[in-house]
Amino acid sequence: IRDRKHSKDRIQLEGIAMRPVWALMSTRVRARCQTLSPYARVLPLVVILAVSLAGCAQKTTEAPVAQAEPTAEQPTATVAPPTPTIPPTDTPMPATPTEPPPQPTPVLGRFDVGGYRLLISCKGNGSPIVIMESGHNPATELWQSIRDGVAEFTTACYYDRANYGRSEQDPVKPRPNDIYVQDLHTLLEESGLVGPYVLVGHSFGGLITRLYADNFPEDVVGMVLVDSYHPDQWERFEEVLGAPINSYLFTGIAVHATSRGVDERGVASLAKEVKTLGDIPIVVFTEEAWHIGPVAISENTFTDDELDLLQKTWLEMQGELVQLSSNGTSVIGEDTGPTMYIEQPELVIEAIRSVIPATGN
Repeated sequence: IRDRKHSKDRIQLEGIAMRPVWALMSTRVRARCQTLSPYARVLPLVVILAVSLAGCAQKTTEAPVAQAEPTAEQPTATVAPPTPTIPPTDTPMPATPTEPPPQPTPVLGRFDVGGYRLLISCKGNGSPIVIMESGHNPATELWQSIRDGVAEFTTACYYDRANYGRSEQDPVKPRPNDIYVQDLHTLLEESGLVGPYVLVGHSFGGLITRLYADNFPEDVVGMVLVDSYHPDQWERFEEVLGAPINSYLFTGIAVHATSRGVDERGVASLAKEVKTLGDIPIVVFTEEAWHIGPVAISENTFTDDELDLLQKTWLEMQGELVQLSSNGTSVIGEDTGPTMYIEQPELVIEAIRSVIPATGN
């Protein structure tokens, strides 16, 4: 075993299973072993076997090579765990919850328009904004049912003019004839209600909406007139009767208007100058029976023939209001009265609804 002259006969201790130990010995070594005593012969084999087993065990233990610890010069990358695969399912995945759109805050308050404050009440959301202009009824709450109905598909507002309802008093009386348009325009600006607008004018309020649309044509995209005044109605009625009207139109409405500083005929004279409103959609809603009839009959003011003439003239003038626009429509309400917007609000709501799609909004 110690013989180093014959390198080819050296025992390869790394793998004892390659060849039998005795076969690894050279002839010269085996001859020497044969001359030894039996115990001496066995001892080398035991030593060879022990050393071989120790080398095999060391090789087995050192088989797994430990990885070197990372150094500052070679940082180790962190490997992300694999993304779990979600098996397909027939159940639709729930939509990511989103915050609901903010609900509009109803506009309700008084806003200064030049020394006095006007009250406006709005509800709903969307465009165009519907603005309701009353006649001489100071209780604008009478528009509430219509406003609430219109608010289901767009923004709807009503307001009180100065000296009416819950708005403040204008100390100047009589009031200038063009003040109503100025007041409304300032009110819309101060309350933050940006157009476009659909104007709804009832009775005397129809004259104001006509003037507003003429002064601010870029803001008005539609109009609904409910039993609206015609700017020529006083002259036309007196022409039909052949005499001045000294009844309800003066002793009733005129006195009511004058007490609030309103000059009806003065405002009508301005409205006469408005000959056309272009092609904005207009619905003229008219009651079948002119509301002056029952009042005049109860006061024994007009004969039946005179009432028929007044009724015919009234419907003719309502037809002329339709011609303010090339896109005008006439609607005659059956079994309606002077307060149809109170008694049958659904009729006016549908008229307003029909105007809005035509505005393109």
